[in-house]
Amino acid sequence: MSTHAEAVRLLELGWSVIPITAGTKKAAIEWKTYQERRATLDELGEWYANGSAAGVAVVTGKVSGLTVVDVDGVDGEATVAGKLPRTVTDRTGHGRHFYFRHPNQSLRNATRFLPGVDLRAEGGYVVCPPSIHPDGSAYAWEPSCSPWELELAPFSPRGS
Repeated sequence: MSTHAEAVRLLELGWSVIPITAGTKKAAIEWKTYQERRATLDELGEWYANGSAAGVAVVTGKVSGLTVVDVDGVDGEATVAGKLPRTVTDRTGHGRHFYFRHPNQSLRNATRFLPGVDLRAEGGYVVCPPSIHPDGSAYAWEPSCSPWELELAPFSPRGS
């Protein structure tokens, strides 16, 4: 599936989608406005025109109804082992993103709030499939854990 088609599918889920510069994790546009509103189909068409190699990211927080637990490496996997409910999940270059329904409260990004674990909420975004990670690997939905196969689990800041 093309990056543009995947971006449209994610937008249809109600997620705020932005383009990422190919092979990076950097937004290809000024993306602050997309923390407040979702892109239009026309905007997606412009961003991914003519077979653009741009990747896809989803803005986290209330605009998309998402909070994402970003798990990196062996430390992160050890930190979350057996502690997260089954939810929409993708595999990144060296970790995983666990997507949750955003709680109805203020929740900001947190870097390394646990060993190998970041939180993406208001003011953040995550790169997602089918983007290419800077290490050259492709982001991919975990089997049976794509947003079209599985509902988002609720996020509980206290882990309860």
